[in-house]
Amino acid sequence: MPAKYRSIQTSFWNDTWVIQLTPEQKYFYIYLLTNPKVSQCGIYEISLKQIEFETGYNRDTIEKLLKIFEKKGKIKFSINTSEICITNFSKYNYNSSPKVMIHIINELNKVKDKSLIQYIYGIDTIYKGYVNPSDTISQEKQKEQEKGKEKQKEVPDVVLIKNFLEYFGFKEQENKEKYTEVEQFVNWLINSNMLNTFKKQFDAYKAYKVIANEKIHGFKSFIGNPLDNYKDGGWQAENWIHKLRLLEEHKPSAKEKKDLQENYQTKIQDHAASNL
Repeated sequence: MPAKYRSIQTSFWNDTWVIQLTPEQKYFYIYLLTNPKVSQCGIYEISLKQIEFETGYNRDTIEKLLKIFEKKGKIKFSINTSEICITNFSKYNYNSSPKVMIHIINELNKVKDKSLIQYIYGIDTIYKGYVNPSDTISQEKQKEQEKGKEKQKEVPDVVLIKNFLEYFGFKEQENKEKYTEVEQFVNWLINSNMLNTFKKQFDAYKAYKVIANEKIHGFKSFIGNPLDNYKDGGWQAENWIHKLRLLEEHKPSAKEKKDLQENYQTKIQDHAASNL
């Protein structure tokens, strides 16, 4: 709720910037600092119609004065929310009372155009002490999450790479080139936010091939061409999750599944031998 009175430091009249203002500009600037809508935080919502009524100025004069003060960096006016930010408001209205600071925090949280807050923070370091503690915690958590994401991008899923190579019949120690290819592929998945999608598709693909007793893709054809963002890869040529679900509706018997598994292992060995 706006204050019923607003005090201004007597130093206001000795300010070198205020001294060079015209009488009209001084009057209007004092109005911006003391009108009934002024809040403790220095950002408040007010209509041009109300300014017209209270100052006696017409719309053109008001818009001209607002532009003058905005150009000089003394205010910032949000057309979308009709909010005015007095960038050096605390210079003439600072109050160190803890109760006032809490009140300012609450007012800042209610500001509609949050971009206005930066104009006070960027000019008056006094307001740095008014930051909402919960906002600070949220910002810290966000920074930690961003660091975690960056770390994840730097360290590929080593277990996935190893399992992937083994599935196609390769050993990490003996196939450094293949390891590098898969590592690049996994990095692409991470940066494209598709790692979880791939894991689900890959798990479904392996299960489907066992149950369906089908031949698996070749190593390169399953990954796809990196120059084409792996769009032609077998891992996303089909919705393997959906295909597996449909196939499982007609599950084979235990004996059939055992035979299929043995047949599948034979195919994996034959496939690995053909890649040597």
